[in-house]
Amino acid sequence: MPIIGNWVGLNDRHGKFFDMSEEEVESWKRRDRGEKDIVGLLVDVQRKKPELNDNDIKYMMSTNIFAGSDTTSTSLRGTMLHLLRNPDKMRCLMEELEGKMARGELSDPPTYDETMECPYLQAVMYEGVRLYPAIGSPLARVVPEGGMYVDGRFAPEGTIVGSSAYIINRLPQVWGPDANEFRPERWLDSKENVSALNLSWLEMSKMIPWLLLRYDLTLVDGDKVYEEYGFLVFIRELQVVLKRRARV
Repeated sequence: MPIIGNWVGLNDRHGKFFDMSEEEVESWKRRDRGEKDIVGLLVDVQRKKPELNDNDIKYMMSTNIFAGSDTTSTSLRGTMLHLLRNPDKMRCLMEELEGKMARGELSDPPTYDETMECPYLQAVMYEGVRLYPAIGSPLARVVPEGGMYVDGRFAPEGTIVGSSAYIINRLPQVWGPDANEFRPERWLDSKENVSALNLSWLEMSKMIPWLLLRYDLTLVDGDKVYEEYGFLVFIRELQVVLKRRARV
């Protein structure tokens, strides 16, 4: 019903996103200061290709608002769930964030660049995304002409192959005997330089410290939390009590 409702008028979730986008696009055009944000980039394209009309830009903007929200929320919920179930990891993270805040190394709210200088926060996020990569589907691909070897086995051209990040990210032969444990330290121990440059990572980098520096979180009925698998992995019945903290 929530999905169908968007198209038959039973609810107006997509309409609200479009209204927000419409307001921002029109506001940008009134200002026209040459800002190089997403609207500005699309307007630049429009000037070169007039067939891209204002409605096209507004629809692209509304898509940017809600597209990917389910995947980001799954990784974010998974990360927070494991922090709440592992108070020692939460304590290590809070020590880092509070220390950074006390030294004036974190703004309010934190900037992306500042959070990238928080090694334990980044390790927590990598570990959260490892255990909850959001996509449960194997994301099938077709083997190209000539075939290819997959894990030592030959797959003829036209064969459909795929792998699930959710499964691979929990394989003991890849991650060790503690593959199913939430251990951010595995990323601090890694000698590889791992970088993540995408919108989802930016959102999580800013959201997690912003939330934890303002509120104490308590997990409610943790035994009722369960996972639902499909194309995406959903974490259901995750209920948390938030209590305002004294400012650092």
